[in-house]
Amino acid sequence: RLLIHLLTTAAERGAVVLNYAEAAALTRGPGGAVTGVVVRDVEGGREFTAAAKVVVNAAGPFGDEVRRLADPATPPILA
Repeated sequence: RLLIHLLTTAAERGAVVLNYAEAAALTRGPGGAVTGVVVRDVEGGREFTAAAKVVVNAAGPFGDEVRRLADPATPPILA
């Protein structure tokens, strides 16, 4: 219920919410700062880029996988 409420509130305030989507890559701007993410629609296979002022890794148990998108050599921190 909490997740559904959070998603509903976010959508009401202008957020785009997705399901069955994964982060395929991070985009970078000048200086190497992360400026967005390439998202893959798992069901349809389509990819698109979402630009952002801030990118938050909220992938839970998959957090290390997202961290490796930024730096493939990064060591895991989750067990």
